Amino acid sequence: MSTGMFTVTAADNEVEEVVELSTKERWNKAVREIRKTGVAIKQNIRECCNNCITLDQIGAKTDTQPWAYTYGGQGFATKWENDYKMVPASTPKYVRGVPVTEVYFKHGNGSAQVVADTFRANGFIVNWDGSESRAVVIKVNND
Repeated sequence: MSTGMFTVTAADNEVEEVVELSTKERWNKAVREIRKTGVAIKQNIRECCNNCITLDQIGAKTDTQPWAYTYGGQGFATKWENDYKMVPASTPKYVRGVPVTEVYFKHGNGSAQVVADTFRANGFIVNWDGSESRAVVIKVNND
């Protein structure tokens, strides 16, 4: 099981405690942090194909808002089997799913650096060559 160690400082008594987060918790934390920067981010967009997805479906409020999404159509959707293992969403509950090892984030309007940096800061291995035309690839079950 892959976990991350993060330091949390309590404001009232300034005691530092190490909190161990599951892979799922770290993933969700990264997505929340990305949203807080103003990036419209969605996972498992299930439209007919990557080229048919509109900014409105991603949740972008303007044409210039940064956006990112994972494609979930045609069997590419994912779900968490437990707190540390992402599997294809088509995996029945009674079957152990084959782990998803990489998730591709499509991006636009300058969001890629935020996505890459935020996932790295949350303990994930990120592959992205800096190109606006290449997906940001997040390694998921890298334990």
